[in-house]
Amino acid sequence: MLFIILICIFIYMIVKLFKTNNNIVVLINDIKLHMAKVNAAKEKLRAVQRQAIGIAGKAGQNEGNLIKDITAKHGAIDGSSIRALGQLYPTLNDKFQASAQMVDKLYDDYLNEQNDLNSSITEYNMYISKFPTNIYAGILGYKKDSLIDEENLEMSKELDRVDDVDISSFV
Repeated sequence: MLFIILICIFIYMIVKLFKTNNNIVVLINDIKLHMAKVNAAKEKLRAVQRQAIGIAGKAGQNEGNLIKDITAKHGAIDGSSIRALGQLYPTLNDKFQASAQMVDKLYDDYLNEQNDLNSSITEYNMYISKFPTNIYAGILGYKKDSLIDEENLEMSKELDRVDDVDISSFV
């Protein structure tokens, strides 16, 4: 009788291990999706920034000086710094101003995607931290991720976790 109980407990633990692994994989895939969205939003933002600077360059301004002016005064190239550039160089046209407005919108989209990514990372970290999931996550080799900000986004593209864990070795 004790043997049957032990077998049932073992089977339960194996089923729980598979279920936990599947839940963690779903959370990891959600993080990867949000990371892709952040990268896509950042690329769109950069393209419009380059477009605005290109428009300013065609209006007779030196693009290298424009970038230096923007970064010296604002530290980053966002919508407000592009608009400030428009004020520095009043000869810039409406197409440039439209690009500045688009930079604002895309920058907000980028920040929203980054917040969604951080929410997914927080959900993942909370899931692998709670009992008894933390035991299974430890067995499977999953580790907490750090939140993403603009400074460490590039370094964090390869998130530090175990992917595609083969749980058959634990059976």
